[in-house]
Amino acid sequence: MRDLGAVYLPCLADDWLVVPPEETVAFLCECARVLAELPAVTAARATFEDQAATASIFQTTSKPDN
Repeated sequence: MRDLGAVYLPCLADDWLVVPPEETVAFLCECARVLAELPAVTAARATFEDQAATASIFQTTSKPDN
């Protein structure tokens, strides 16, 4: 999201989002920009999740006791 220049939407990862009335147009433009790039955003998310799953497999795999 931040790679797209998003300022408002990344805040949702940690907290509630409150957009002051004077920033509504900027917020809506950000939403439109993200929607326009949605295929790229979802592809990046899928890649991130695949990498996290792979890392998790290697972390939980243990050697057999001999």
